[in-house]
Amino acid sequence: MRKYKNSIFLKQSPDEMSHVKKKKGTRASGTQSEIDVLFYLANLGYYIIAHSFYTPFSEVDILCYDKGALVAVEVKSLRYKDWEESSLSKWVSPIKRHKIRNGAIAFMGKCLVPFSKVRLDVVYVTKKRVVHYKGVDIV
Repeated sequence: MRKYKNSIFLKQSPDEMSHVKKKKGTRASGTQSEIDVLFYLANLGYYIIAHSFYTPFSEVDILCYDKGALVAVEVKSLRYKDWEESSLSKWVSPIKRHKIRNGAIAFMGKCLVPFSKVRLDVVYVTKKRVVHYKGVDIV
């Protein structure tokens, strides 16, 4: 998890969170897509709280704050030329959504500020565009 200035949401510094681990080995294209999405979300006015939040049972690509809600963002880097927008369930399965929800709940337990709700957004990144789905159903 990267440390962000003005992180008023955390009770502890990221270094003190024993459950936060960085996975070994990075995927260059996926990491670059996540960085692109960080800038994209910041430009939309989202307050970035954490990047690559890991727990023993889940991983959340990006956690941010938007209008009173904790937003868990799943980033998908797609290389396919023809992908359908209806394929959301194919790329982010109900099991994956459940794990992201659990990660967001674990993060909320470490926060000083209570959130009114939790929301899952999915952002697809291709070479030509960024597609942002807000409020995907969390199983």
